[in-house]
Amino acid sequence: EGLRLAVIGRPNAGKSSLINAILGESRLLVGGAPGTTRDVVEGTFLWGGQPFIWADTPGVRKKAKVSGVLETASVGKAIQVLRRVDVAILAADAAQGLGDQDRRLFNLARQHCEVIVAATKLDSALEADEDPSQIISKFFMAPEGVAVVETSAHTGRGLQALRQAVLETGRVSSGQTLSGIKAWGPADLRRCMKGTAGLRALRLAGVRPLRFSVEGLKLGSMGIQSRKSLRRSLCEDLGIFGVRVLFDDEQGRSE
Repeated sequence: EGLRLAVIGRPNAGKSSLINAILGESRLLVGGAPGTTRDVVEGTFLWGGQPFIWADTPGVRKKAKVSGVLETASVGKAIQVLRRVDVAILAADAAQGLGDQDRRLFNLARQHCEVIVAATKLDSALEADEDPSQIISKFFMAPEGVAVVETSAHTGRGLQALRQAVLETGRVSSGQTLSGIKAWGPADLRRCMKGTAGLRALRLAGVRPLRFSVEGLKLGSMGIQSRKSLRRSLCEDLGIFGVRVLFDDEQGRSE
């Protein structure tokens, strides 16, 4: 038993180094079998004494671009993995800058699971007073926020914080941090109420991802920006961060 993990990333972003650092060995998986570059490799391991189920995505690290043509073998393998995991860690080299391929990978992963960003060299890419979570959440256009951890595969810096971020993301997406509450009224939703006339109540309809039913609002008539604002306010009101939030009229990922 344990959270299911995968690491994704564009070429030369430090994905393989991060995998080695987390596993503590040269890409050997306990309980897993080696495969070709097109195979999915899975296994179990202990990370800080906590059991995790590992899924590697070798196809994603190929140099072919991730595009809208999902029939390609590499992207197809990645989707197979991402459908089975709870959390994907997106490895990013901040010194190289985030690009369109990072955004495509993030959006691809977030259709199926939660995403955390493990970034190297943040200090060289951001100003001292900048919040990396805010900057990167804005880049990925994620109103619910994105957890960002600075890591170094060579020194081991940030690996413990990354583990904690993975566990916390798992807790939030499973609804555990909501303290068993299933419904909230206007008095609990002060930020949501400010720009949302007619909101009467909010109910938790599902977890992984968190899905809410909303009473008193015509969600179908709300534009993308209004929905993003509602998501952002909802996360602030309920004290949740960095996980997908869907409403009961949505079939796919959040906009």
